[in-house]
Amino acid sequence: MLRERVEKAREIAEHELVAVLKRDEEGRPKALLVPGGEGKQYQVLIRRNAAFETECFLWTALGPVPCRGNQNGHVCYHSLAAVFAAAREAGFRFMVTDSLENAERLARIGGEIKELRSRQGSGHLFLVILKKRSAQKDLDDLFG
Repeated sequence: MLRERVEKAREIAEHELVAVLKRDEEGRPKALLVPGGEGKQYQVLIRRNAAFETECFLWTALGPVPCRGNQNGHVCYHSLAAVFAAAREAGFRFMVTDSLENAERLARIGGEIKELRSRQGSGHLFLVILKKRSAQKDLDDLFG
């Protein structure tokens, strides 16, 4: 189930279907518009504290409604797509896992662990953020 949400979110972000609605004082995406199924639109708010925290709302004719994908301990794919898009814009990549133990294993290759939490329920995931590196440094590491 997590794999499906991650793949769907990554596909949305890679096709540049996410729009930035508002930025924070440092210029980072803070409110993003993410497409959903059946032509629906979701607004995702990202807060950057000790963890990344997201809130996701379906836009309806009556106003915003909390996303049902954040129920039952999940983080919805709309929130993941927004975080993927923000990371892509900043030049970062990351991997997603649902356990700290797996995140610690993945981080051994040189990543930083950051928790992603839904502010609309108990859902949380772990991101292993891969450091930005220059192309020259990659070549130097590859060819010694």
